[in-house]
Amino acid sequence: MPNRQAAGKSGYFRSALCGLGLALFFGLASCSFSPVDAEPPPATVSPQPGGSASMVSPTQTPSPSATPVTPTPSPTPACMDGLGQVEEISLDTSRMYEPFEFRVYLPACYEQDADQHYPVLYLFHGMYFGDDQWTRIGAVEVANRLIVTGEMPPFIIVMPYDSNAREPGKTSFDEVFMEELLPYIDANYRTIPEPAYRSVGGLSRGAGWAIHFGLTNPALFGAIGAHSPIIFWEDSLEIGKWLNAIPRSGMPRIYMDIGDRDPNSDSAGLLENLLKDRNIPHEYHINPGYHTEQYWESQVETYMRWYAAGW
Repeated sequence: MPNRQAAGKSGYFRSALCGLGLALFFGLASCSFSPVDAEPPPATVSPQPGGSASMVSPTQTPSPSATPVTPTPSPTPACMDGLGQVEEISLDTSRMYEPFEFRVYLPACYEQDADQHYPVLYLFHGMYFGDDQWTRIGAVEVANRLIVTGEMPPFIIVMPYDSNAREPGKTSFDEVFMEELLPYIDANYRTIPEPAYRSVGGLSRGAGWAIHFGLTNPALFGAIGAHSPIIFWEDSLEIGKWLNAIPRSGMPRIYMDIGDRDPNSDSAGLLENLLKDRNIPHEYHINPGYHTEQYWESQVETYMRWYAAGW
């Protein structure tokens, strides 16, 4: 240390002078000296919780401080190095002529962490597409990436297959989803079966289903995502009544978006006006784009972040 080096040089010259005095006075005189003390190191400022600092008083002798130890971060579970898995499942039902098909995305570490329970996001595909549409436009890729990096909490995604293009009153899809699929998911997967942790969303006709299920069952679903929505004709006459029947404290979170060149903007405008007339909080976004998968792919990360923000 600089102070210690200065003290050593001073002692050397004092010793030389004493030796010369002894030679001149034949030992009749002696010399003595006191070494120069090194200055104590400046007091250390130690950060305290909450951002404050504690200063050591200049009149105190600071006690030696231990070598600071850098906390070792908790190791990332090995399973987080992998990706979530998608299962394809068929559910036998007497309400349909064929099994009810759907896909389930399970996040990384689902199998290893047997004590954790998860929110569930139900996503419906658009007309003439299948239950692989959300995977194809990037929903699973986004979930994998943002869950592993810790930007989103882990959650389950269920993607049902709607095999026809009929109105809700002319298909059994409504009954199978509510009375068979939901109980099956809660019974066979580690879900959090509360509305705050269960959401519905969809593309195009699938957004019509999300609106249908979310507004008729607000005690089951805490969030509704309607992406380029096409509202069922028979539902368009009922949505106002459904909104009026939901207490404000039980109103789901609502997100709606559409491309600025989407030819189905009237459907989105209907819901937007009903929500505005009732001063119901919601998000409504008009973005560049058409009624296409390219548009939904450009927005899918925004969608996933919005759903996860509620958890």
